[in-house]
Amino acid sequence: MISFNVHTAEDGYYHVTAFEMTDTQFKIRCKCKKGHHTFGNCGEPLRNRTEYRSSHCCLTDESQELAIHITGQTVRKLKSKPE
Repeated sequence: MISFNVHTAEDGYYHVTAFEMTDTQFKIRCKCKKGHHTFGNCGEPLRNRTEYRSSHCCLTDESQELAIHITGQTVRKLKSKPE
C-alpha cells in the first residue's frame, strides 16, 4: 500500500486526504513521477467534505476509485477572500 496519504482501502475506495486546495482545484499526493494529481473542487474551496473521483494513474493497485477527504488539515491557497 502507498505510504503517502492513503488512510484505508475499503468499500471499493482508497481513502486519501487532499493536501492542498486552491480556488478551483484540490491536490492529492501520488507515487507517480508528477508526485500529485489535481481535481476540480466544484467551486467549494472552504467546505470540508469527501469527494469521490477515479484515479488518474497508478495511485491504487486494486481499485481505481478514490474517496478524497478535504479536512482542516488541507492547506487552502486561495486567491479569493472568504465571504
